[in-house]
Amino acid sequence: MSQPTTTPLPTKNQLTAILFAFFLGCLGVDRFYLGYTGMGILKLLTAGGCGVIAIIDLILLITGGLKPADGSEWLYDIKSGVNSFIDYIKR
Repeated sequence: MSQPTTTPLPTKNQLTAILFAFFLGCLGVDRFYLGYTGMGILKLLTAGGCGVIAIIDLILLITGGLKPADGSEWLYDIKSGVNSFIDYIKR
């Protein structure tokens, strides 16, 4: 008997990821936020691939082609997205 597969609960907000990509994409903050640590380090060390990877990531986030690494869907709540962005910046 196989176990049913479960999708993790949404924890990441798409608006927050887009804001990170727009303002801090060259530092890889968007990839760290989504759980892609290796790509975040690459973007940090190469200034977002000289801006190319940062722009590609921004486009992927806007079109929905880039999702959280844990396989969860996006958390769609505008208010929580802005609040989590501000809370993350305050750390």
